Amino acid sequence: MSERTVYFRFFSPLKRMPDALAHRLAVVDYNDRFALVATTHKPSGSERILGVARYDRVPGADVAEGAVAVVDEFQRRGLGGALLAILARVAREHGIKSFSLIVLPENQQMLGLLRKMGWIHQAKLSGGVYEISFDLPDST
Repeated sequence: MSERTVYFRFFSPLKRMPDALAHRLAVVDYNDRFALVATTHKPSGSERILGVARYDRVPGADVAEGAVAVVDEFQRRGLGGALLAILARVAREHGIKSFSLIVLPENQQMLGLLRKMGWIHQAKLSGGVYEISFDLPDST
Protein backbone atom coordinates (compact mmCIF):
# COMPACT_ATOMS: atom_id res chain seq x y z
CA MET A 1 0.00 0.00 0.00
CA SER A 2 1.10 3.55 -0.57
CA GLU A 3 2.24 5.67 2.37
CA ARG A 4 -1.04 7.59 2.09
CA THR A 5 -3.16 4.43 2.27
CA VAL A 6 -1.16 3.16 5.25
CA TYR A 7 -1.57 6.53 6.95
CA PHE A 8 -5.35 6.47 6.39
CA ARG A 9 -5.57 2.97 7.90
CA PHE A 10 -3.20 3.33 10.86
CA PHE A 11 -3.18 7.15 11.34
CA SER A 12 0.59 7.24 11.21
CA PRO A 13 3.29 6.40 8.71
CA LEU A 14 4.64 2.87 9.10
CA LYS A 15 7.81 2.00 7.27
CA ARG A 16 7.72 -1.41 8.91
CA MET A 17 4.84 -2.86 10.87
CA PRO A 18 5.83 -3.46 14.50
CA ASP A 19 5.78 -7.15 15.48
CA ALA A 20 3.20 -6.57 18.22
CA LEU A 21 0.79 -4.87 15.79
CA ALA A 22 1.32 -7.57 13.14
CA HIS A 23 0.57 -10.24 15.76
CA ARG A 24 -2.58 -8.44 16.96
CA LEU A 25 -3.86 -8.08 13.41
CA ALA A 26 -3.06 -11.68 12.47
CA VAL A 27 -4.54 -13.43 15.49
CA VAL A 28 -8.32 -13.76 15.27
CA ASP A 29 -10.80 -15.93 17.15
CA TYR A 30 -13.47 -15.84 14.41
CA ASN A 31 -16.06 -14.47 16.86
CA ASP A 32 -14.90 -11.38 18.77
CA ARG A 33 -11.94 -10.72 16.46
CA PHE A 34 -12.57 -11.49 12.83
CA ALA A 35 -10.79 -10.68 9.57
CA LEU A 36 -11.49 -11.22 5.88
CA VAL A 37 -8.72 -11.14 3.32
CA ALA A 38 -9.21 -10.69 -0.42
CA THR A 39 -6.43 -12.15 -2.55
CA THR A 40 -5.63 -12.65 -6.18
CA HIS A 41 -6.10 -16.15 -7.45
CA LYS A 42 -3.39 -17.39 -9.73
CA PRO A 43 -3.01 -20.98 -10.89
CA SER A 44 0.74 -20.68 -10.30
CA GLY A 45 0.03 -20.43 -6.57
CA SER A 46 1.49 -16.96 -6.06
CA GLU A 47 -1.23 -14.95 -4.39
CA ARG A 48 -1.25 -11.33 -3.36
CA ILE A 49 -3.36 -9.69 -0.66
CA LEU A 50 -5.60 -7.01 -2.18
CA GLY A 51 -7.64 -5.98 0.84
CA VAL A 52 -8.50 -6.74 4.44
CA ALA A 53 -11.62 -6.01 6.47
CA ARG A 54 -11.79 -6.75 10.17
CA TYR A 55 -13.68 -6.14 13.34
CA ASP A 56 -12.82 -6.22 17.01
CA ARG A 57 -15.75 -6.52 19.41
CA VAL A 58 -15.92 -4.11 22.33
CA PRO A 59 -15.59 -6.47 25.33
CA GLY A 60 -18.99 -7.57 26.63
CA ALA A 61 -20.93 -5.53 24.06
CA ASP A 62 -22.77 -5.99 20.80
CA VAL A 63 -20.61 -3.28 19.17
CA ALA A 64 -17.38 -3.78 17.26
CA GLU A 65 -14.76 -1.49 15.80
CA GLY A 66 -14.54 -2.11 12.07
CA ALA A 67 -11.79 -1.34 9.59
CA VAL A 68 -11.02 -1.93 5.94
CA ALA A 69 -7.95 -1.38 3.78
CA VAL A 70 -7.49 -2.03 0.07
CA VAL A 71 -4.26 -1.75 -1.90
CA ASP A 72 -4.16 1.38 -4.03
CA GLU A 73 -4.58 -0.15 -7.47
CA PHE A 74 -7.76 -1.97 -6.38
CA GLN A 75 -9.43 1.00 -4.71
CA ARG A 76 -12.62 2.38 -6.30
CA ARG A 77 -13.45 -1.00 -7.84
CA GLY A 78 -15.99 -2.16 -5.24
CA LEU A 79 -13.65 -4.38 -3.24
CA GLY A 80 -13.83 -2.32 -0.03
CA GLY A 81 -17.63 -2.23 -0.16
CA ALA A 82 -17.84 -5.96 -0.84
CA LEU A 83 -15.51 -6.73 2.07
CA LEU A 84 -17.49 -4.47 4.40
CA ALA A 85 -20.81 -6.03 3.35
CA ILE A 86 -19.51 -9.55 4.02
CA LEU A 87 -17.93 -8.42 7.29
CA ALA A 88 -21.24 -6.89 8.41
CA ARG A 89 -23.08 -10.14 7.65
CA VAL A 90 -20.54 -12.19 9.60
CA ALA A 91 -20.64 -9.73 12.51
CA ARG A 92 -24.47 -9.97 12.69
CA GLU A 93 -24.18 -13.77 12.75
CA HIS A 94 -21.90 -13.36 15.79
CA GLY A 95 -24.32 -11.10 17.68
CA ILE A 96 -22.77 -7.76 16.77
CA LYS A 97 -25.42 -5.14 16.09
CA SER A 98 -23.37 -2.07 15.25
CA PHE A 99 -19.96 -0.97 14.05
CA SER A 100 -17.92 2.01 15.09
CA LEU A 101 -15.15 3.38 12.89
CA ILE A 102 -12.62 6.13 13.25
CA VAL A 103 -11.88 7.90 9.97
CA LEU A 104 -9.57 10.79 9.19
CA PRO A 105 -11.46 13.74 7.66
CA GLU A 106 -9.13 13.74 4.63
CA ASN A 107 -9.99 10.09 3.89
CA GLN A 108 -12.75 11.09 1.51
CA GLN A 109 -12.75 7.69 -0.22
CA MET A 110 -13.74 5.91 2.99
CA LEU A 111 -16.29 8.55 3.94
CA GLY A 112 -17.74 8.32 0.42
CA LEU A 113 -17.91 4.54 0.62
CA LEU A 114 -19.76 4.66 3.94
CA ARG A 115 -22.19 7.26 2.54
CA LYS A 116 -22.77 5.16 -0.59
CA MET A 117 -23.52 2.12 1.56
CA GLY A 118 -25.91 4.22 3.67
CA TRP A 119 -23.86 3.55 6.77
CA ILE A 120 -23.15 7.02 8.11
CA HIS A 121 -25.88 7.39 10.70
CA GLN A 122 -23.87 9.12 13.38
CA ALA A 123 -20.60 10.97 12.78
CA LYS A 124 -18.88 13.16 15.31
CA LEU A 125 -15.69 15.11 14.70
CA SER A 126 -13.58 14.66 17.81
CA GLY A 127 -9.85 15.13 18.26
CA GLY A 128 -9.28 15.58 14.53
CA VAL A 129 -11.02 12.34 13.48
CA TYR A 130 -14.55 11.33 12.64
CA GLU A 131 -16.06 8.84 15.06
CA ILE A 132 -18.72 7.06 13.02
CA SER A 133 -21.20 4.51 14.29
CA PHE A 134 -24.00 2.70 12.52
CA ASP A 135 -26.32 -0.22 13.03
CA LEU A 136 -25.57 -3.21 10.87
CA PRO A 137 -28.26 -4.24 8.41
CA ASP A 138 -30.26 -7.29 9.40
CA SER A 139 -28.92 -10.55 8.00
CA THR A 140 -30.77 -11.83 4.98
